[in-house]
Amino acid sequence: MPSDKSVSNKKRVDDQRSKLEKSSENQIDNEQMGAKLLAACADGDFHAVRHLLKRGAVVDTRNEDGSTPLITAAENGNADIVKLLLKNGALVDAVNKDGWTALLQASDEGHDDVVSALLKKNADINIRLPNGDSALHLACEEGHKDVVKILIAYDADIDAVNEVGNTPLIDAGDEDGIVRVLLKNGASIDATNNEGWTALLQASDEGHEDVVALLLKNGAAINAQLPNGETSLHLASEEGHVDVVKILLACGALTDLADNDGDTPLLAAAENGHTDVVKLLLKNGASVDTINNQGWTALMQAADEGHASVVKLLIKNGASMDKQVLDGHTALHFACEEGHLDVAKALIADNAAIDLADEDGDTPLTSAAANGHAAVVKLLLKGGAEIDWCTTEQWTSLMGASEHGHIDVVKVLLGEGASSARQNAEGLTALHIASTNRRLDVVEALLDHGVPIDVFDEDGNTALFEAIAKGYTEIVKVLLDHGASVAQTNNAGWTCLMKAAGRGSSSLVKLLQKKGSGTSLVDSQLPSGATALNIACEQGQLDVVVVLSRCEHERAVA
Repeated sequence: MPSDKSVSNKKRVDDQRSKLEKSSENQIDNEQMGAKLLAACADGDFHAVRHLLKRGAVVDTRNEDGSTPLITAAENGNADIVKLLLKNGALVDAVNKDGWTALLQASDEGHDDVVSALLKKNADINIRLPNGDSALHLACEEGHKDVVKILIAYDADIDAVNEVGNTPLIDAGDEDGIVRVLLKNGASIDATNNEGWTALLQASDEGHEDVVALLLKNGAAINAQLPNGETSLHLASEEGHVDVVKILLACGALTDLADNDGDTPLLAAAENGHTDVVKLLLKNGASVDTINNQGWTALMQAADEGHASVVKLLIKNGASMDKQVLDGHTALHFACEEGHLDVAKALIADNAAIDLADEDGDTPLTSAAANGHAAVVKLLLKGGAEIDWCTTEQWTSLMGASEHGHIDVVKVLLGEGASSARQNAEGLTALHIASTNRRLDVVEALLDHGVPIDVFDEDGNTALFEAIAKGYTEIVKVLLDHGASVAQTNNAGWTCLMKAAGRGSSSLVKLLQKKGSGTSLVDSQLPSGATALNIACEQGQLDVVVVLSRCEHERAVA
């Protein structure tokens, strides 16, 4: 029979087990009620919230992101639920894992009645998100004017700055109603963020003319500059915001104030093709020929980008067409280099210097040819451009077109009488250049036109040498078919066969043997006495050695 002591111990253990089980059940019940409370707040179910609170649900229970029922209700705009939760002791400034409070959520979503309810319970009005945004920042950025008014009435910091230095005024964007409220309540109109932007600069850049007008009416600094020197007029001109430009000019913005690169608003507008803005700026006295730090004018900018209507407008207003940038390029150079036919037409029609060369000796024609703009090349030739003009390196338009494989340009130039025999400073002809750059169709066009085929460059190489040196079999075949000599030697004494042997190209060796004079070609020697076979052996070109050895064997047998 158990003793009284053992019975007592057993009872104590049973009581403890019972308490633990009950505690566990209560914990599960609390967690379930908490989840239900959060769901009810999200759904806006007032009656369910009230019922759960009466049953003892924890008012500040949290979900996985740390949000409480109050934060959830505030985000969803449930003012009655917010008031009920606050009445039941909810923490008004509880913060979730992302740094959001109920006030921040309500301000961001524009729930003014919720904002009022929270502020009446002394919610921290100047609490910030991790990025420094306050409730006022959020309301301004999202355009919630009524929330802005409430926050200001409760003394929100009107010039608070976030991590990028933006004030609520800068964040207000295109919301002129909010801007008006902020200014009326003393917001600093010329406050700058970390990158030097003011509200006026921002509004001008984004084209918010109503905000621009309002800010200027309230005394915003019209010629304030970003660190790069751009003003509001620069920004509006660059983006093509005509109405903003009108307002700025009417209020006295400086038309010729340059940024750090020397660009004026006119240059910015011209570069981006904003004809109406260019017209406005010129009408208001902008200097048409101002040059930036690189020597560019508005006309050059427009020509380079292909804005024909801007080019015509600038010419009409007296722009100098033959000004040159630091490297000597003119507006016509830029237009021709980029293939802007309409721009080139406009410039030539107004007598732009057609053969003015840059510091490298390039004319508009050599530039157009090298870049493959056949229609522009035709226009320039029709306008009297010198077809065989040579650059400082003695390159012609035909050479430039041949190098890059612009077959249409090559045909135009040949058809208009371009010299195919000219040589550059290295002695290269267009045929050399086309051959070494593997431009087969250009090589064929040149040969069909009757170009000299065996011209030597400064090293004594012909076009055939160049093609063999690169291993361009298809070019070699075409040159041979048109009678290129295989017996020539260059200044170093090399023959075409030696070049092919050194490259290890047995197919080229066979081709040359077939076209050559047999014995003399194989027996040709360098000054050192080496033959093609010797060269192949030295280079370890086994296939070539076999071909040449077979040739010698056949000769010996014969």
